[in-house]
Amino acid sequence: MSLRHRIFLLLLAVGLASFIIAGAVSLAGMYAIRENIDKTGALLADNTASFTENFAEMQVKRRLSADAAATAKLIRHEMKTTMDDARYIAELMSKMLKNPELYHPRRLPDPHTDVIPSGKAYVNFSRELVRQYGAGAYASEIALVSNIADDLELMPEWYTAAFAGSVHGYLIAMDVTPDKSAKQFSPAFLESYDPRKMGWYKLAADGNKPAFTGIYTDTNGARCLTCVAPYYDAAGLAGVAGVDCNPETLFRL
Repeated sequence: MSLRHRIFLLLLAVGLASFIIAGAVSLAGMYAIRENIDKTGALLADNTASFTENFAEMQVKRRLSADAAATAKLIRHEMKTTMDDARYIAELMSKMLKNPELYHPRRLPDPHTDVIPSGKAYVNFSRELVRQYGAGAYASEIALVSNIADDLELMPEWYTAAFAGSVHGYLIAMDVTPDKSAKQFSPAFLESYDPRKMGWYKLAADGNKPAFTGIYTDTNGARCLTCVAPYYDAAGLAGVAGVDCNPETLFRL
């Protein structure tokens, strides 16, 4: 083989080797680029998912926060309305006691002797207080403030009771029974009930302003929230008026 042929073959081999090496380098570069693209895509996908999740969570939190604020605003409104109603009864009681000449005496049913329909006002003076003060005690005052009956009976239907408890121990009230049947009174209530010993009475009398009790269980076994307000005569504190409502009903409103 001539020298020229040998040189040609050598150059051909070198060129072929260079081509193979360049191809290998190019292929490795392509695989590296593809791997980087895959990693970048996965990272972008993770970041997108994380952003979407965080955005959705932020939107849910904002929505829940707005709903909670709206609910709180409605409940504050309803509680203010309830307090206004308790204050209204108290103001009427004060007006009657301070201006007796404007009213005619009135007789209300007595649970000791009468059947009391649901939603109808009555006056209770326990046997224990009758023994203590005598039969007919405070009769003229009771007849005067019994004029509150119509206003008690016109209280909104979501109240389970509306009442006025006197500093003398008598109670004028309207109760709404769960099934709208006649009100049933326990022997203990008829024998010794004294509004002055009740927590709701002391709350308004001691605080000298409208107030809400905590939630408690009433005589019908239902959860109850009471709003009370003091009322006055010419001499000072004359009693405490208020309304009872079911807290679940208040929340639904």
